[in-house]
Amino acid sequence: MESKQDEFLSTFDRDNEKNYYGDKESPYEAIKIINNLDLNFNRGNVLKYILRAGKKYADKEIEDLQKAKNYIDYEIERLKK
Repeated sequence: MESKQDEFLSTFDRDNEKNYYGDKESPYEAIKIINNLDLNFNRGNVLKYILRAGKKYADKEIEDLQKAKNYIDYEIERLKK
């Protein structure tokens, strides 16, 4: 099973030296926010996709926002149960 740190490192594009989820030196890096707020899987993914929308793939900004919306819908359904 991949650790959260390994998962984060896999998001780093070494060829372009760019991290789509925030600079590792920044206190606003997605994984740091997710961990500090103790967000569950759905809420963490909402944040991740919102932060990366339009940055990882400029032509997939809408797709990333749709993914964030899907995770919001999953979380709402989970809370209704």
